[in-house]
Amino acid sequence: MGSHLSEAIISKYLEKKLTANELLAVDDHLLECGDCAESIASAVGETALAQTIDLETFPTHLSFESLESIANGNIDAVEKEIAEVHLSRCEACSESLNELTVLREELGSREVSGVETATETKTWQNVKAFFMPAYLVPAFGLLLVGAFGMWWIASRGGSTIEQAAVPTVNEDQIPANGSSTAPEAANSEQPANVASEQPVIASLNDGRTKIELLSDGRITGLASPQFEAQVRNALTKQELNIPADARQLGKTPGVLMGGGSDGVPFALASPVGKTIEPSSPRFAWKPLAGADSYRVEVFDENFNRVAESPQLKTTTWTIRQPLRRGRVYGWQVTATKDGAEIKSPVRPAPDARFKVIDAESSNAIAAARKQGGSHLVLGILYAEAGMLPEAEREFQALLQKNPNSSAVRSLLKKVQSR
Repeated sequence: MGSHLSEAIISKYLEKKLTANELLAVDDHLLECGDCAESIASAVGETALAQTIDLETFPTHLSFESLESIANGNIDAVEKEIAEVHLSRCEACSESLNELTVLREELGSREVSGVETATETKTWQNVKAFFMPAYLVPAFGLLLVGAFGMWWIASRGGSTIEQAAVPTVNEDQIPANGSSTAPEAANSEQPANVASEQPVIASLNDGRTKIELLSDGRITGLASPQFEAQVRNALTKQELNIPADARQLGKTPGVLMGGGSDGVPFALASPVGKTIEPSSPRFAWKPLAGADSYRVEVFDENFNRVAESPQLKTTTWTIRQPLRRGRVYGWQVTATKDGAEIKSPVRPAPDARFKVIDAESSNAIAAARKQGGSHLVLGILYAEAGMLPEAEREFQALLQKNPNSSAVRSLLKKVQSR
């Protein structure tokens, strides 16, 4: 389609005049090209968006990542409590969550039967990339409608889309140590006679595929060889290169998140004591009774202030200027009450710190998601980026599929021990 979308294509996209094939091609391009996505957003912003969004209140709504975590049940207790309070008073976010849940169920219902078309998988990726909450629907609704419409056409009327059955594994053939000495069929992407020449040392059910470690060290079942070395190391040695600062960051979050102790007049919720993926994080804290407003300050490791919020009436704030990747930051909230300023945290309480993963880790995680979202691969990548809660979640899901695998159990314990 060229390096960028032409003005004519953008115009037809906004006016919903693209053909089905053109729409799919444009959606694929927008997933890869931030400049064109920005052009689309700017074009819409000059018309409907400008009339429907109050830019000052935009950060007060829940992000798509938060709504997705709630819909999937992958949210910690503190963030869940904050989200529930917000949802109880924000009709727009509640409506967005309902729509996302329904759409997720529609797409996920086909997984129950063991089949899913490639178009459906791509559709959910498109939805994640362009889903907009209810308060942005007047401006961006056409993006979601277009993606969902293509899935509907393909699943209801298209007879040429090939469906791929989920590979099945006889769990009786997997001993307690998670390995097998009997040769098994290789991944469908490789000729059967190649894999049959080598015994299978370890075999894991991973989502819709099966990952196998062969006696010659080859790995089958991965979407690409990009992460083969890391997977081989994890399966053979159960080793994870968890960064040292992951343990250091996680030492004192309970003090800051609890509140009511010395130096913590009101609790901080997130991000506290963790490594995060987004470079423009959303900060959240518990309210201070009687407070009139709040101000957030973000500092680098040398205590230089790198970002500051305006005076806020809410207890959340999303930073507009992206932070530098691979760096550790601290943050503090100043509440104004009866004309006096009350800061949290202050000494003797520890600093509220977090780390933004580096660009290499961010790119690797994005690639793994795009390749199908293997629990094993994502668990390894999250752990090696320092995102330990996320790594634990992936290994827990993998262990449910492979309850007799000592290798997966060992990887999970390594993450939990940190």
